Amino acid sequence: LTVKTTQGTTMLHTISSLLTRQTAAHGIHRCAALTAIAVPMLFATAQAQSQSLEGVIRQALLDYPGIKAVNAGVMGAKADIDRANGALMPTLSLNASANKIKESDADQKAMVTPWVTWSVPLNGRVRADIQRTESAAKVADAKLQVTRDDIALQAAEAWLAVVRGQQMVQLAQQNVAEHNAILGDIQKIVAVDAGRSLDLAQAQVRSDAAQTNLTQRQAELKQAQEKLARFTPDARQSAAFGRYPQLPKAVPADSQQALSAMTSPALAQAQAQFEEAQARVQSAKALHNPTLDLSLGRQHLGAIAGAKTVATATFSLPLYQGGQVDAGVRSAVAQATAAQDTLAETELVVKERVRLAYADLASAQARLSLAAQQRTSGSKLVSGYKEQFRLARRSLLDLLNIQSEYASYQQAEALAQHDVKAAEYRITAALGQLARSYSAQ
Repeated sequence: LTVKTTQGTTMLHTISSLLTRQTAAHGIHRCAALTAIAVPMLFATAQAQSQSLEGVIRQALLDYPGIKAVNAGVMGAKADIDRANGALMPTLSLNASANKIKESDADQKAMVTPWVTWSVPLNGRVRADIQRTESAAKVADAKLQVTRDDIALQAAEAWLAVVRGQQMVQLAQQNVAEHNAILGDIQKIVAVDAGRSLDLAQAQVRSDAAQTNLTQRQAELKQAQEKLARFTPDARQSAAFGRYPQLPKAVPADSQQALSAMTSPALAQAQAQFEEAQARVQSAKALHNPTLDLSLGRQHLGAIAGAKTVATATFSLPLYQGGQVDAGVRSAVAQATAAQDTLAETELVVKERVRLAYADLASAQARLSLAAQQRTSGSKLVSGYKEQFRLARRSLLDLLNIQSEYASYQQAEALAQHDVKAAEYRITAALGQLARSYSAQ
């Protein structure tokens, strides 16, 4: 921009002087604004130290209703093992009876008989049932581990979302402050040069857009806090959660290394379900085998008749049951085949989940590196554009555009930081080590 007239030169010096004074005032106001943002966050961070992600996950692993429900299923499965083992032991019972023939002079007959009965485990039914219940207990235990990892990951993701939301709100507040400062500069200029009123409207529109973005970020933070409130009641009271927390154990360097050391509860659950299905096949086939029951009793017939010892042996060989046993065997075999295919599919899904998480991690790390470079370059550009704008060598539109781009660089960096950390937590959960790493501390 070249000013040739004396009047124009005077106007330029007047605007420059106004901008210089406004710049100093803006610096003071900006420092005050940033202090107003930073000081509450420091106090809130100190408050948040009393609650940490580690504490939230540990508490969720103990008290979350979904984990309690699955844990009750584990206890029930273990009790079922005791029931199955109890079939190996003899039973003791006491039978009592009395009878009198109507319209007869015969005395009433009373009899008390204690019985000891033992079903001889020679047909494999009891052993097959024990094996089935043991496999069912493995399924329940693996399901518990899967649920613990899932709940731990949900709590971690909710926590990370709150941290991301707070960072995005802080960046949006800074962006609003910068746009309001530019708007204030233009208002001063328009007070001297009414012909710049269109610039004032343009600056107002950009300021309103920055405020709208801040409103959206605040809503997103509120939603993230509500999700975290499912795991901790302090989610709504704490204004800041500090930096992203570190995992107790670093993730493996690559997916191949991770898969070689993987102990996935989901895979263990599918394996246990296959073993349980195989045990059901053996239980169904055992129904073809004969049974032998031995009983020993002592009949007390009264003072006159005395007592008699009774021993019985009952042997039963199934010959025809209407095809029920054969149909039961076919059903159990089909279920075992389905469980085997499910096991194969689960292995594929688990490996895919790990590889996808590593792909997300690599993408987020690359975006983080690029966004950090853009944010550094953008900061320099904003400073340079402001100086050139004060010297009338840059238009208002140029300054507003570079400020918006710089804000987008900052937000991209914040989002990439979140995505890197979230991918690390997903990898740890996919490997079946997330809940275990917090429980072991």
